[in-house]
Amino acid sequence: MQDRLVEHYSNILKSDKIDFRFSSLHRLVLRYLKKGSVLDLGCGTGHLTKELLKRKYDITSIDNSKEMVGLARKFCNKEDIKVMGIEKSHLLGKGKFDNVVCLDVLEHVKDDINAVKKIEYLLKKGGVVIITVPSISFLYGKRDREIGHYRRYSKKELKSVLKKANLKPIKLKYWNFLGFFPYFIYEKILNKKINESLRYSRKGFVKGIINKTLYLWLRLEGHIEVPFGITLFCVAKKKS
Repeated sequence: MQDRLVEHYSNILKSDKIDFRFSSLHRLVLRYLKKGSVLDLGCGTGHLTKELLKRKYDITSIDNSKEMVGLARKFCNKEDIKVMGIEKSHLLGKGKFDNVVCLDVLEHVKDDINAVKKIEYLLKKGGVVIITVPSISFLYGKRDREIGHYRRYSKKELKSVLKKANLKPIKLKYWNFLGFFPYFIYEKILNKKINESLRYSRKGFVKGIINKTLYLWLRLEGHIEVPFGITLFCVAKKKS
């Protein structure tokens, strides 16, 4: 599973800003970040870290994968990215960060409640955590298992996890509405892997048009509410 995940993120790394999901998601994250320190928890290949470095944020980045950290250090030209999983993240210090960004991480953690409690511990009073997780539980399938997902979330389930960690959601929305349809067709009807190369390539006229259209659509979704989507985007605040 770890090898499959590293392969997945390595393909994203090669695409840099061409990857429509990462590019549009990072724009959404930037809208909700507070001024001050940021922990990129589960930084992967460092796409968000690099964006925040450009914007002069005080950024700390960790990931539990040695391979991912190696890629991120090279991509960001930042040697102090640490190999550290969420289970040991408390070692960074209590109340140290104004922001924790946790994108596509909780679904990989068996004990997600304890993981979110770690995040609460790391946040300053009034600090915010920005979380994304895969949504719509009945979509859970072959791809989820291959890349190490324990679960997909409903809004109710994610709220419950946050409540147990003394975190209050201030924004909770579905995101990536259009992604539901190919995901459902491939996973639940055709029982085939989704061809993810569209995320990483603009080779050819048709791929280029589709990639750009999806990028613009996901940017739009940052400003509107959609009835469902394959990702949940959440901003939660540590209670004072």
